[in-house]
Amino acid sequence: MGLLCCAFVEVIFVSCAQNRDHGHPEAEYGLEISPEDDTLEFSELYSSYDFVRLKNAMVSDVTDVVALDSIYIVRCSACGADENPEHCSMVSIFSKEGEYLAPLIYQGRGPEEVLTIEDMCYNDMSGTFDVLCNYGQYIYRYDLSERKPVVKIALDQDEIISAEGLSPVSEDEYLVYKKYPAGNITEYKLYLFNAKTGIVEARFLEMDKKLSEKLAFGQKNNLIEADGDIYYYAAFEPAIYRFSEDSLTQYVKFIENRYSIPMNSLENLGMDLYNTIQELRQSPYIWGNVNMYYYSGYFMSTYTYSDRKYLSVLNPEQNLSHSYSAIKDDMAMGIVTENSAGVYTIAGADSNGVCYVIEPYLLKEIISGTEGPYTEARRQIMSAADDMNPMLLIMH
Repeated sequence: MGLLCCAFVEVIFVSCAQNRDHGHPEAEYGLEISPEDDTLEFSELYSSYDFVRLKNAMVSDVTDVVALDSIYIVRCSACGADENPEHCSMVSIFSKEGEYLAPLIYQGRGPEEVLTIEDMCYNDMSGTFDVLCNYGQYIYRYDLSERKPVVKIALDQDEIISAEGLSPVSEDEYLVYKKYPAGNITEYKLYLFNAKTGIVEARFLEMDKKLSEKLAFGQKNNLIEADGDIYYYAAFEPAIYRFSEDSLTQYVKFIENRYSIPMNSLENLGMDLYNTIQELRQSPYIWGNVNMYYYSGYFMSTYTYSDRKYLSVLNPEQNLSHSYSAIKDDMAMGIVTENSAGVYTIAGADSNGVCYVIEPYLLKEIISGTEGPYTEARRQIMSAADDMNPMLLIMH
């Protein structure tokens, strides 16, 4: 199995009054990542699955799924049968059977609407559904029974300014991730922010502003909640970090090998993102490690090597790192796909399972030319209309 690991060698601990460099502690684990022409069989990671059809609404562009006890909260474009098709919701609530229940968040400038959504999560400590929104400048806490924001929190505008990710630390505190530099002061990638006092309590990982602007790759899920801790990872970081008890430490260090992109190569990249991607595609290095998720001891992410997508799966405690160029769904669909990032796309993960978003029209093309087991999921895909809503495959 293989995991995508990225970590930053320098760890900085900061009090709200002073920035203190506490040195470079060794990571708990060290793993290499190397591209391998191998196939991941789902049965190696999972033992069961649930197949969920999203019904009673027009649904498209599913990007994030948060699973709660009795519902799924889905970030997508959705519009119920009795709703205005020109005003689709950005986040909606579905039952565990896939029934559309209600819209939760609309885009707009109204008192209960948002302009953008950068991140979202369920906050066990406050009992609210928390949304980082409005260009990463606010956190809205939504009451799910009332389906409206009950608290609106402005992030610190002197330092944080605009964030890309959030994870609750306590009832009042959040760890927030910042990707872009936005001011003339010293800036950091991670901040511990107290929503009650409005004060930044700690700062971690000083930002290289010029490099951060160059490497502005689209990515999500940079902050991962698992086993009571929070893990941080972002593209081109040489390690995974763990935030625990108000401290940030290296958890998994990416051991350098011939596929590791040298720092001077990153520094020499131009400022144009398109040209940067073309240069990276022609390089002999792994690049664009993004979208990391955690389940049952495994970190999963995708990266590019020689213009080909790979799935990386890591299990630090088992000293296990493996990369895959293909996925074999030997449980639900009985197919093999060479595009590990495009057909089975992870939209959420927690201790109960991993949620993949699948498009019926893509799977129908693959299934029609493949012999496989006659499963209920396979039957539903083949009987679905080409324009049917995306489906959720929950692997346990």
